[in-house]
Amino acid sequence: MALAHSKPLCTLLLSSALGLAATLPAFSMADNRQNDILSRHELRTCIWPQYYSISYSNPKTGELEGIDIDLAHELASRLGVNVQFIPSSHAEFAQDLSTGRCDIAMFGIAITPARQQQADFSQPYLASAMYAAVRSRNSRITDWQDMDQPGNLVIVQQGTYFENLMKQQLQQAKLVIVSQPQEREAWLKAGRGDAFLTDFPYGKQLIKENDWISLLRAPDGSPRFQYAYAVAKDQPNWLAAINQFVSDMKHSGRLKQLAEKHGLAPMLIP
Repeated sequence: MALAHSKPLCTLLLSSALGLAATLPAFSMADNRQNDILSRHELRTCIWPQYYSISYSNPKTGELEGIDIDLAHELASRLGVNVQFIPSSHAEFAQDLSTGRCDIAMFGIAITPARQQQADFSQPYLASAMYAAVRSRNSRITDWQDMDQPGNLVIVQQGTYFENLMKQQLQQAKLVIVSQPQEREAWLKAGRGDAFLTDFPYGKQLIKENDWISLLRAPDGSPRFQYAYAVAKDQPNWLAAINQFVSDMKHSGRLKQLAEKHGLAPMLIP
């Protein structure tokens, strides 16, 4: 859906770009990430290419799509460089950043205390409630409270926000941690698990592609996690530039426009 602006969108984006350049801090030898990017004329961007509406490799077209694919192109354009997308994951992105494999991770990474020890995060730009995926005909789990019962197996993806949270919250159900793509769905469909935890974007994909899955939303007041971009530790100037970019995307209306384009409007935060 197109947004109404008091000024043309191109004018707003140009003004934002000039504002970003004007407010970038001076770079020191210890924090020269942007200089490196400009020198190689390439922004190396870590993504998780299985994240529907975020950073998704469409199996039908072979093309990358999602809000963070679009925003990575926006960021690269502002820097005047090309963008290279590098496959990563929630379990691997911190190492990919620290070793210099990527300059930034842009795939809706939830901010957690554990992750903040390994990487630095921008201001958040999206947020999601928690969802449990269950088999539609599972009469034993019809609401969120039914999940944590003796004998139930609750599945989480390794390295995600849900892993540590469920370790803390589950009292009676058994937690199963998996690492391979689509392993959660396979376990659930085969009856080897009773539920798995996910978020709004991935939940959208599940409902679209699997008529045997139902989603249960966590009750109001449950933890709602915030998404941000991640950079390697101890790069304050590069982090400041990314924060400026996120702020400009919010204030220009571009973030809202892209969230609506990819069906993520419920995840927008101020």
